[in-house]
Amino acid sequence: MIIKEGLFLENIIIPDKKKLEHKAEKIKKEGADKLHFLSDFDRTLTYGTIGREKVPSLISILREKNYLDEDYSKRAKELFARYHPYEIDTNLSREEKVRKMDDWWRTHKKLLIEKGIRRDHLEKLVKDESIRFRDSVQFFLERISEKNIPFIVFSASGCGEAVEMFFEEMGVKYPNIYFLVNRFKWDNEGKAIGFKEPFIHPFSKNERTVKEMPSLYEKVKERKNVVLFGDSLSDVEMIEGFDHDTLLKVGFLNTDYNGKDREKYEEV
Repeated sequence: MIIKEGLFLENIIIPDKKKLEHKAEKIKKEGADKLHFLSDFDRTLTYGTIGREKVPSLISILREKNYLDEDYSKRAKELFARYHPYEIDTNLSREEKVRKMDDWWRTHKKLLIEKGIRRDHLEKLVKDESIRFRDSVQFFLERISEKNIPFIVFSASGCGEAVEMFFEEMGVKYPNIYFLVNRFKWDNEGKAIGFKEPFIHPFSKNERTVKEMPSLYEKVKERKNVVLFGDSLSDVEMIEGFDHDTLLKVGFLNTDYNGKDREKYEEV
């Protein structure tokens, strides 16, 4: 299922309606105790575009609005220009993409630390008016919290802790929501002095990471019906490493509604 901006049925593309109905019926029949959710954050739970204008990700807001200094913005943009083409190159092998993304994310993290990023930068970031949940996300999160259905937020953002802070800012940081994000090591004054492993980038965020967290894995290992939300084609890989029974994939197509991107999304 691919969901375009807006809540109207004509914006929902279902490549195989019978398959969708079969999966939905199975998930309903087996109930909440067999279900868990996996979701990306930027431009998935938040808007991808508003009025045809692309909404920035958390890390791009940090980069574009000079939260640190002009030198950081300049060097971060240079890293983007150098590595982003590898991320979107359909001819590049997965193995090579993994290497390039790992280099990019680690280099960027070191730059953030060098430039003195602090927790209060992230606290300010989540209040930026550019970041908004899509319509009904908060209602949805409230409802599944009532059923205690695990909701795993997977984000490769370079400032991943801001994702968790945003949920808290919006009043929806419920006990059933888990955050698999990149995290800094902080000193007693809230200044970043390093970063924690495992390190997550767009081609390494998958449920193998969950298995490295026994307390979380225990909560989902028998919940083999999964609904996955994402906005990039690589987000479907979040399910890798998890032995699921039924998988319902929901893709948010933020651009190129009627072009080649739509064809690729329907195929995936």
